[in-house]
Amino acid sequence: MHFGSPGLPGRALPWYKRTMTFGVVINQLEGSFFSAQWRVLAEWGRSRGVRLIYFTGKALESTLPMEKQHNSIYSLIDPARLDGLLVFSGSLGNLVSPAVLREVMEPWGRIPLVTVNSRVASYPSIHTDSTDAISDLVEHITVYHGLGEVGIVAGEPTNPEAAERLDQLLASLENRGVSPGDVRIFHGDFSSASGTLAAEHFLETGVPQAILCCNDEMAHSLILRLQSSGVFVPEDTAVTGFDGLPFGQNIFPALTTVELPHRETTIRSMEILLDLASGAGTRSWAGYPGTQSPAPCRLVIRQSCGCLDYLSDQAEAAGGSETRGCLEEDNTNPGAESRRIRDSMGKGHPLPALHQPVLDGFRSLETTTDPEARSCILKQLRRHYFMNVKAAGQIQYAVTHDLFLFEWKFRTASRAISSNLYLEGLLETLKTSIPYLGISLFRLYLYNQPILWPQDGVVDRAAGRLSRPPADSLVLHLEMQGDACTVFSPGGEIKPIHHIYQPWPAYARGGSDPGPGVVVKPLFFGEVQMGLFVMSAEKEPDMLFESLREVLSISLEHIHINRQMQEARRRLEASLAESSALNKTLQHISVHDELTGLLNRRGFFQLAQKIMETQPAGEEMYLFYLDMDGLKQINDRFGHNTGDTAITEFATALRACFRANDLICRMGGDEFTVLARSGNPDYPSQIRSRLKTELERRSAEGNLSFTLSASLGYQPFRIRPEVNIEQILRQADAGLYREKQKRKD
Repeated sequence: MHFGSPGLPGRALPWYKRTMTFGVVINQLEGSFFSAQWRVLAEWGRSRGVRLIYFTGKALESTLPMEKQHNSIYSLIDPARLDGLLVFSGSLGNLVSPAVLREVMEPWGRIPLVTVNSRVASYPSIHTDSTDAISDLVEHITVYHGLGEVGIVAGEPTNPEAAERLDQLLASLENRGVSPGDVRIFHGDFSSASGTLAAEHFLETGVPQAILCCNDEMAHSLILRLQSSGVFVPEDTAVTGFDGLPFGQNIFPALTTVELPHRETTIRSMEILLDLASGAGTRSWAGYPGTQSPAPCRLVIRQSCGCLDYLSDQAEAAGGSETRGCLEEDNTNPGAESRRIRDSMGKGHPLPALHQPVLDGFRSLETTTDPEARSCILKQLRRHYFMNVKAAGQIQYAVTHDLFLFEWKFRTASRAISSNLYLEGLLETLKTSIPYLGISLFRLYLYNQPILWPQDGVVDRAAGRLSRPPADSLVLHLEMQGDACTVFSPGGEIKPIHHIYQPWPAYARGGSDPGPGVVVKPLFFGEVQMGLFVMSAEKEPDMLFESLREVLSISLEHIHINRQMQEARRRLEASLAESSALNKTLQHISVHDELTGLLNRRGFFQLAQKIMETQPAGEEMYLFYLDMDGLKQINDRFGHNTGDTAITEFATALRACFRANDLICRMGGDEFTVLARSGNPDYPSQIRSRLKTELERRSAEGNLSFTLSASLGYQPFRIRPEVNIEQILRQADAGLYREKQKRKD
């Protein structure tokens, strides 16, 4: 297909030594308006052998969290990796002054740059002038149809393009005698939801005779909402749109609209960009005026304003038999007609424009007085009209059917993608889901650490440019080209930021086929940037890119949360283990003597009480109470360190004399107690003798400067519920006292 533009002849680009790469900055690729732009761009890129990379961001310095996160994509635009850049201004500069917009675009301007509907005068810009078409629309509504009560569904006041359309509508209405103060204005945001809200507003406040919508999507949803409430279009109110999107001719009623030259605008801007990029190193843009208009906008009259209803009535009045004949003739080969329409759609052509012959004939009918000529015109009108109705039905069925099939496939894939809790599982799922969705090229990058996107907007005023991620922060995890898939694991491969511009192997060597365009989308949740993906944009968008971004972001959020939970669980388990060990240490300290390691008073009574409660009643026990001899003299003569040594040596001797399961306790100072099991009446004498021998041996072998000795008292008893261990201890202490008295005597 020839893409020549006035002043820019089509060329085969013989100077190419490599495939050129152009960036396209655009609000989005989804939706009727942007899909129409995308189709032309994709077709142009293939025809010209130019690789296209789409960067889809929102309004600069937006305060809306979602838009702010989308704007991270602007930071990835690298002029050093592009041969040219096309900027569809859209909402890019809605919230900033032209100076700020110029500041943002200045780094991009190092390469050829063309804008569409831009307020920055520094670069070549393509601008569409809709003044005459809007004047024609207002004249048609107010003069031809005689409708003076008018409502307007406008865009956001902050949107320069929306404000311009509203001003032109109000000025044209005023020229036709309708005061701007009498016009009922509802401000939307160019979305379908805005059209629904506008319809509800007019249903509450009164539906005017005509409603002029500032874009087609709002007009379509407004019509649907009005008709669902019993207000019919055009019988009860006339509705018009703006943009001239292809779907407008296939809805019911077909939409009267101001048609913008989308195709001409896109082709003209890309041809200028190509001409600049191929300028043998020059960057002179003097040959291109600051603003150009590629083609005039035009009024397209269809059914929603009432015109085609009138035409239908005329056709029926002319004769039902001829009408039936036309229908029979049209239905002789419906399969071939359906295939023709489907083939046209499959090649990316605009939907068949069958309304225009009807309108041309209608205008001829108004000016023709010859009866025979009028009869011929009416016959052709009937034929074209019913062909239109039939084609619209077939197209709508094809679109609906294909969309249903894709949505079903996407729901299946999204459930599989979003159900993963581990990155490894997500990568395995993508290996099958991406080809299943018909995506031929795909790369998944994640930041090695999630990035909190700046809170003060995307403009880094200090650096005079957009903030960028750290150079070594991008990790490639998955690369797919057709059936070939590479998973970079474990951990992926660190890549420079500019790797997103790297062509896939099949297209890396240049040639006539640049490959499909690719779109770059950020992956985020909340205010956290997780990474991005690059995927081929050869399919009709139909919300594919944004929907896939949302599903992948949700899956990554689940993975991130699960990873945090696993890490928190590991930390908790480690903390619990540490806490348990600390508790054991504290418990040990609380019941043991720090110097000797024996039980302290508390530990002794706790364990002794457990023994009293758990051992069989009647079991014979001994409670010994011991007192080291001469500890005070040792401390006074040799110091407390030597006294501590004497205590530890005495404790060691006690361990040697008693069994391991006996309770040995340092009650404090030089006093010790032992709870031992034994039914032997001679057991106390054996312990006394054994302890005396052990102390003498330690005194001799340890080269101690003192002699260890001790006094001993004891109390035998049997375990009984009524036995009190403290009472037994006092009795043993009394025995110790008696022994000391004997030794003194």
